[in-house]
Amino acid sequence: MERWLIKNTKLNEDPGPSKSTQDHPTNFCNISKESNRKKTTSDVEVAKLSKDTSDSDSNSENKPKKQRIKRESKKRSYIFCNKWLSDEKFKGWLTKSKNKSAKTNNDLASCIVCNHEMLAHKSVILRHSASENHKFNYKQIASNSKISDCLKSTELENNIKNAEIKLCGLLATNNLPFRLMDNLSPLIKNIFPDSQIAKGINLKRSKATSTYCIFFNNYG
Repeated sequence: MERWLIKNTKLNEDPGPSKSTQDHPTNFCNISKESNRKKTTSDVEVAKLSKDTSDSDSNSENKPKKQRIKRESKKRSYIFCNKWLSDEKFKGWLTKSKNKSAKTNNDLASCIVCNHEMLAHKSVILRHSASENHKFNYKQIASNSKISDCLKSTELENNIKNAEIKLCGLLATNNLPFRLMDNLSPLIKNIFPDSQIAKGINLKRSKATSTYCIFFNNYG
């Protein structure tokens, strides 16, 4: 009796093949084929990847490394242009400075009005000319007249001076008194009324003596 019960329990515990496999034996074959295909495709892909990586490594090793070329930065040189001196924007206050920049050894331009030195570059000079400080200083100096303009003499004035010096020389060489000039200068004006030089002569004995002392003692 016990043996019979043990056999029945074993039969109940061991399940038989499923109906699906019993009814359809081809399904099991298809599943095994698909698994084999997946394994082969995965193996092929792994082999391809390994080849690609090996090829890329070999190509990277064979290719020469590119060397970076260092480009030297070209330094600009600024030179003062003499044409700026005749330009109406810079005329009268711009000059070339004798000094040069300590770092770049470029030319410098100087402003006479502001007593300021700057780089000899047109944009820099225009920026300085547009500044309020430069405009204020330029207005103050523009109204003043130059000393050289005040000392300039015309051709007529030079001719009058030459005539007075020659008259003083006439008195000195002929040993004539300088008092003679008190009467000689108005006489010359009367004789030559059309002459502008005769009208401009203003020579008396005091001026004649001083002219003789200054001119003939230094140049005679």
